[in-house]
Amino acid sequence: MQVPTWLVGLVVLAVVWHGAIGFLAPDHELTPDEAEYLALAESLAAGEGFVLPTGDYAKRMPLYPWLLSHLRGEQEFSEWRSTIDLVQSGMAAWGTIAWACCAGVLAGRRAGILAGLIAALYGPFAFLQTQYLTETLTIALLATALAVYLAYAIAVGRPKNTRTMALVGVSLLIGLATLARANMLVALIPFAIDVTLRRQNNSRFVGAMALLLPAGLMLASWAYRNEQQVGKYTLSTIGGLNFYLGNNPDYASDAGVASADYQRFDRLRADGLSEVEADRALYAEAWSFIRNQPGTACANLGRKLVTFITPTTQRFGPVLLVLVTALPAYVLWLRRKREAYDGNVSKHALAVTRGVWVAAAIALVWLLYWLYAQLSAQVAAGGGVGMPPPYIAPHYLLPLGALALVLSRFEFQTRRLLAGIVLVQLAVALIFIPLSRIRWTVDGVLIIALAVGVIQICDYLRRPTSEA
Repeated sequence: MQVPTWLVGLVVLAVVWHGAIGFLAPDHELTPDEAEYLALAESLAAGEGFVLPTGDYAKRMPLYPWLLSHLRGEQEFSEWRSTIDLVQSGMAAWGTIAWACCAGVLAGRRAGILAGLIAALYGPFAFLQTQYLTETLTIALLATALAVYLAYAIAVGRPKNTRTMALVGVSLLIGLATLARANMLVALIPFAIDVTLRRQNNSRFVGAMALLLPAGLMLASWAYRNEQQVGKYTLSTIGGLNFYLGNNPDYASDAGVASADYQRFDRLRADGLSEVEADRALYAEAWSFIRNQPGTACANLGRKLVTFITPTTQRFGPVLLVLVTALPAYVLWLRRKREAYDGNVSKHALAVTRGVWVAAAIALVWLLYWLYAQLSAQVAAGGGVGMPPPYIAPHYLLPLGALALVLSRFEFQTRRLLAGIVLVQLAVALIFIPLSRIRWTVDGVLIIALAVGVIQICDYLRRPTSEA
């Protein structure tokens, strides 16, 4: 199979770009989550098992600490962190390429390049790359599962055996993503619904089993391990804490995660409860709150939705707006030149061209002004003269991506699948606590939809005036 030239170029650029991010990122103080992952990895590397210094067994999913433990070796701690940074860069490049492949399958080379460019510049992805957290690995696994599903499981003309093996591969990838972050288990739901509803699949039961069974066996083995060592058939004992944090009397007065009482689990453990007992106690407290205050619990759903869609990162400027307006503007410019050459200049086309170019120019001026303001602020604060990176903030991606997801035309009737991947993670946020890292895991779907929508607009604008 010949690899497209555009994909080879994108791979090179993604590796260089994400490598530069990892190389230039300054050392940072470890967050509690990062420190816990590193502690688990060190325990595994030392042959002590999947335990923390506190004796906790199953609070975290195992895949990411297992990966870090295999990087430990005989290295010094600082060298180990440098190795992790390198691997994180590789996983981030992997995710960028996978999202680009998804868009490329749906709308061709130009959509793939645009999606890859947006994913590479997306601020939350770049931030996660520099953190020792599971999300970069999870994003890469989910994006790869979606790419395999689109390119092999449902693509027209694929043999039945190829489709079945692709579904098994998707199942294994989602299973691995779940072993990195437990909430990814629900990602199987939209895939299973989509493959069951497809009319071209004569053996729908076989397809559904190929999708569900491998991941089910993989995750059941981990849950059985927890049954033996922790005392509960579960994937993780942190679910009760997240459920309590999103359903307690204090959430209404201070919605979000900034002031969430994450130490509640540790205090219960300090009172003598085991991991399983603490987990059950937190679930019981949350259910008691929901039963006793159903009105407040329902109102909290609205608060969680607002929290989930409100970006937690700073604004990085209108880079995304420049990208999504520059390409249609360029297409209109080419069309104007072609029509002028043919002697058939449309006044309507010229007016639209001028309007788009003006919008692109305003966005570019806004971007330059924002860069100047940032530089001026750094100089005034004595913080140096380095220019801020051209990252894309999630502020514009959510509305533009959601609009594209609703209005664009998708090959293979994949709208329900793409929307389902986002909606099941939104359901997790509404039921538990709306961590922004849950949303960032599925923002790649919005990137795909936006890239497909922009390319379809360009295709519309390229048509002659009589056809448009």
